[in-house]
Amino acid sequence: MSARFLNADLEITSHQSLDALVHCVADRACNLYCGTFEADLYLATFEIPAGETDRDPELLIHRLCDLWSAFTPAVHMLVKDAKRRVIDLGYETDSDQEPMKLELSAATLSRLATLEVGLAFTLYCQE
Repeated sequence: MSARFLNADLEITSHQSLDALVHCVADRACNLYCGTFEADLYLATFEIPAGETDRDPELLIHRLCDLWSAFTPAVHMLVKDAKRRVIDLGYETDSDQEPMKLELSAATLSRLATLEVGLAFTLYCQE
């Protein structure tokens, strides 16, 4: 079995409450969690609802980056001051996984860098 793409989540970690961010993008993204993460940190996670036809990781990265255009000035500052901004690509795999290759365009990587957003990969192993 080759790796199967599952989802792309935007994760924001901050020392400040992220409720304003959740409200700002409520009509454009699904908020998966917003609340305390550790003793002094807040976490908000988002996912763009994806149909079976748009399960392309690069497309979903751009759609998550498009959320920045919906930010109010106050939310821009909140996100800019956040401790961590990451898009996490989730894949399902099995233990005898063949090598997986994901190629992202320079334009996508440049956009992530401009927004100061990291990229993570999570592999969920099926036994």
